[in-house]
Amino acid sequence: MRRHGHGCPTRAERIDFTSNRANCKGTLWVSDAVDNPDNRRGRADCGGRPMDPQRPLEFRASWQGQAPAELLLQAGEWLECVGRSAEALNYYRSAARLDPESSLAWFRAGRLALEVGEHDRAVADLARACALAGDHSPSLHAYGKALYALGRPEDALKAAEDVLSLSPAHPGAHLLALRALARLQRWGELSARLAVVPRDMLNSAEVRVLAAATAFKTGSADRAEELLRALGPGPRSRFAHWLAEIEGPDGPR
Repeated sequence: MRRHGHGCPTRAERIDFTSNRANCKGTLWVSDAVDNPDNRRGRADCGGRPMDPQRPLEFRASWQGQAPAELLLQAGEWLECVGRSAEALNYYRSAARLDPESSLAWFRAGRLALEVGEHDRAVADLARACALAGDHSPSLHAYGKALYALGRPEDALKAAEDVLSLSPAHPGAHLLALRALARLQRWGELSARLAVVPRDMLNSAEVRVLAAATAFKTGSADRAEELLRALGPGPRSRFAHWLAEIEGPDGPR
């Protein structure tokens, strides 16, 4: 039996990996000590239930005949649930290295890389996920979002179209397509797209701003002004980058 420690073996945090390769079984244990201040504050577990402040945050799994990459994915999911994103990302990437054919490992690594702002890495990881499972809408959508974040709106639009070919009512893909078309300043196409998005999306503040920008750019300044009047100060500040397309020296206020 061999024992390998990962991370700092302090009272606040301990990560141990125990394995027995000969018998293909072992235990992975990731835990926070009871005196961790985060425990005393209490956090939600994966099911959204409050954690017992006196109970250690702990992930423990045993396997026999289970692929190590699957166990690393489980540990990464637990770490992500308790807010330890950087460590979770390392576990997902380790799982992908152990099993390069795991589309799930590449997807989780890429999705989390996107969330923490590692856009180059997110694009690379999610491209692998899509190559392995091209009909997985969440992978395609996350890939499109990563491409958009990296400043590649044309490719992001293609990814959004791929998602919509699988899930025509996918709201995230519709929004990604709207953003990409606006970034590309293809206002005529954006106007046509607004006519086919799910109706409940039209109440979104961002979609209203994009609709106003489209109306202004296609010669309907009155309609743009009408849409903007319905916005409060919060949405106007959040979507200032789109409003800049409208509120130039001669645009509506």
